[in-house]
Amino acid sequence: MFLFIAHSSGKDKSEARFRLAVSPAVCYSAKMTQVRGGDSMKTLMNAVVLIVILVFSACSFYRSQPKMEYYHGQNAPEGYILVEQATETAVIFRILIAFKESHLYHLLLEENEPLAQGWFPTQIVDRARGYTVSLTLKKGLMLEPGKTYRLCIGGQNPEAVQLQSSSYRCLVDHSFVYEER
Repeated sequence: MFLFIAHSSGKDKSEARFRLAVSPAVCYSAKMTQVRGGDSMKTLMNAVVLIVILVFSACSFYRSQPKMEYYHGQNAPEGYILVEQATETAVIFRILIAFKESHLYHLLLEENEPLAQGWFPTQIVDRARGYTVSLTLKKGLMLEPGKTYRLCIGGQNPEAVQLQSSSYRCLVDHSFVYEER
């Protein structure tokens, strides 16, 4: 940081002299440059080389996420997973399977692409009613009549699995054909 300060020379106040006031850090840096001579150029080159190395090492650690493969799990017996309501942008399932886990990850897939997903509680209070899962599709996506979709219920978030593997194992799988109601 630089600052100009007016300084008067005693007798003649109109004759003000200006001197440059410099922060202590700049003065220290200037003194070090004078002492070391051409070392400032070496320091600058070292800094540039260090930055280049850091950028290259960061790029080498980056891995593009491979496409996740959702492996079919056990098929639910007929009538244990019901499509209660389905629109172009949302599907409501009634699931009558009792799981040990209190929450499971539910995915609505078109072939191998997730259209909707999320964690849902799996606690069943009334055995006849089961539990309900309402999956809303991602923005811009719509279900097509006559097309087959599947519900995949798993124990982990696919993003967490993707850190170690590109395959996701569904515990339970249910396929259905979307039909407008």
